[in-house]
Amino acid sequence: MLLADEVRKLASRTQDSTQEIQSIIDKNKVHPKNAVKSMEQSCTQAKQDVKQVQVTGEALSHIATRVSEIDQMASEIAKSTAEQDNVAKEISSNIGRISTISEQNLTAAQHTLTTGNKLSEQAKKSQESMKNFKL
Repeated sequence: MLLADEVRKLASRTQDSTQEIQSIIDKNKVHPKNAVKSMEQSCTQAKQDVKQVQVTGEALSHIATRVSEIDQMASEIAKSTAEQDNVAKEISSNIGRISTISEQNLTAAQHTLTTGNKLSEQAKKSQESMKNFKL
């Protein structure tokens, strides 16, 4: 925005200078001495305008460099974000597998408990049966 304002100002000043030069030329048709002075002033103004254009060009170059750097950073951020997304998906998949294995372990533990309870009952029955036998 600032750079655009500077370019507009410079264009306006260039137009003003051109009109001023034309006005001076018209006046100097009558007075040759004034023509030399006006030309010197016009040269000075033109040199100042050239310097301003150079400064503006350098500013544009600096801005272009910064925009390129920002673009590079945005690309790196996008790449990192994609990598993080892949890691998150892998973690989610692993959590799903852990959940499935945990459910299987729970089922196996319940089965083991049931089997243990049955064996305990069988052992009690066996002990009761053994009490009836005498040696």
